[in-house]
Amino acid sequence: MLATLRSKTGGIFAKAFVGLLALSFAVWGVNDIFTGYRGDALVTVGETEISRNDYQNALKQRIRQLSINLKRNVQPDEVNKLGIDRKVLGELIRKGTLDEQAVRLNLAISEKEIVRQIANNSDFHNRAGVFNPTSFRQVLTNAGITEGQFVLQERQRILRNELVNAVNQELTVPETLTKAAWTFSKEKRTARYFVLPLSLAETPADPGESELKSYYDARKRTFTAPEYRALSLLRLQPADVAKTVSISAQDLRDAYENRIDKFSVQEKRIIQQIVFSNEQEAQAAHKRILEGIDFLQIAKEKGLSEQDYNLGALTQAAVLDPVIGEAAFGLEKGKVSPPVSGALSTVLVRVTDIIPSSRQPFDTVKAKLENDLKLEQAKEEIFDLHDIIEDNRAAGDTLPEIGKALNLPVQTIEAIDRAGKNEAGATVKDIPGKATVLRLAFDSDVGVENDPVETPEGGFAWLDVIAVTPEALKLFNEVKDKVKELLIASKKDDALRVTARKLVDEANKGANFEALAKDKGLQIKTSPELSRRSYSGALDQIGIQTLFATPKGKIGMTEAPGGEGIMIFETLKVIEPAFPSTSDPAVNQITTALRDSISQDILEQYLVDLQANMGVEINDRMWSEIQSPGT
Repeated sequence: MLATLRSKTGGIFAKAFVGLLALSFAVWGVNDIFTGYRGDALVTVGETEISRNDYQNALKQRIRQLSINLKRNVQPDEVNKLGIDRKVLGELIRKGTLDEQAVRLNLAISEKEIVRQIANNSDFHNRAGVFNPTSFRQVLTNAGITEGQFVLQERQRILRNELVNAVNQELTVPETLTKAAWTFSKEKRTARYFVLPLSLAETPADPGESELKSYYDARKRTFTAPEYRALSLLRLQPADVAKTVSISAQDLRDAYENRIDKFSVQEKRIIQQIVFSNEQEAQAAHKRILEGIDFLQIAKEKGLSEQDYNLGALTQAAVLDPVIGEAAFGLEKGKVSPPVSGALSTVLVRVTDIIPSSRQPFDTVKAKLENDLKLEQAKEEIFDLHDIIEDNRAAGDTLPEIGKALNLPVQTIEAIDRAGKNEAGATVKDIPGKATVLRLAFDSDVGVENDPVETPEGGFAWLDVIAVTPEALKLFNEVKDKVKELLIASKKDDALRVTARKLVDEANKGANFEALAKDKGLQIKTSPELSRRSYSGALDQIGIQTLFATPKGKIGMTEAPGGEGIMIFETLKVIEPAFPSTSDPAVNQITTALRDSISQDILEQYLVDLQANMGVEINDRMWSEIQSPGT
């Protein structure tokens, strides 16, 4: 295989081998097919077997790719929680189904064709458009596969694509469907509306003890305190370490001199230029300027606009042609250069103003520069400190002991829930890598030594769970006032909805919309034109959905944004979009999306039918071992 490729090409792979696997088909579920197993295969599809190693290798590659995309390591517990394991298994079953069908149809592809497709794949071309055998070997080595395995995977991928293309190749999206989708996505509506505020709802009588108790009993989850964790948190953040760093006066001065460009603004000049077709024409124009003709008069005669001749305020490096830049920065203010022969044209240059260079004084930038240097040095020291902390943890030291020894902050959090709030309902602040820390805190337990958390700032955080307070139902007497508050609010809301529904019914039976609003002392407003994807202060997304479900001239109701009351609206205008030609790019985009969706549905139906005929079996014992190793 490699010899054949070498004879055809030479160059560099543009992407890692794992990119090839992204071309395979994704699947988002596995049917209930744990019906048995045959031999040592994890899955059998007809006569095609998928081994335990096949699954584990595919899972590793998926986890590796997800970790790259998320820019963090995917944790083992997340694999099951996110369903990654079942998705990978489902993808393998899907591939196995297509592989089995290819065998049954006696589909084949020659090595020559495989070589041709690899050689013609632009993903593997360097700038010269060729393929490099040495890089080919290196990529396979990094991916942990042999040349033979690579060829087999390519052969299977190509045959699968042929089957999929055969299923969908004649698919055409009906124009009627495209038009309907176009109208759905582009239609706009306007409404006039008024809002019934909560203040218009009658305040109900105070509920009795038994009613309060019934409300409490029916909503115990509302009155249940969440689980809390007490934590000890050791921070190793660049900003924390920077506090322990000292920068000498000489190092500070040296850094200022070494970074002087950062504190300097280069000279700029406002430059104008007139381009001529040849040097003779430029010489003639320059002579006229010396005789008193204005520079801009010459530009006007050549039909140039200000945009044509005015280059703006530029540094010398920003002038595209270095020859012209050198000429411009050699001129005095207001002077016109002799003809300048640039790389592409001959020009006359004038400088209308000079903005001199400037430099921020050392004392002005001293504090910020010192802080930057401390942070830089802190980031270099963090990994050494990380290793020291891990060694101390292994020796049995507690986080407070380590923090004291290394002069690092240790944060004690008396109580925090999964949402990051304390028992008073206030957000607990200043937790580095908060989302990851909270997830780890509630996955861990008292006495468990946890791995450090990498923080977005480039540091680390260690945590110990000190105590766990389970969620608990608050006693009725403790929350009685809150129960009363919520019950009264609920009754007022129900009463307001009843009033709103009556008004909607009256309006839809012919009552005057303006009169209904006036009777309640409310102002009618008109919305702007809204599409299904609009974001408006008048209507939230649920309100917009309700508007588009209400016919023109009819009255509807929805909750007002921000919970301010109930909005009653009339659909004023329905603006249906004109349908452009089918060649319009926006129409093509909709047609493509519809074709992809229909193709996916057809392919899924095809696979389900194939699997029903072939038979799919999963070794449930082996799958259980993989899911729960050691049990």
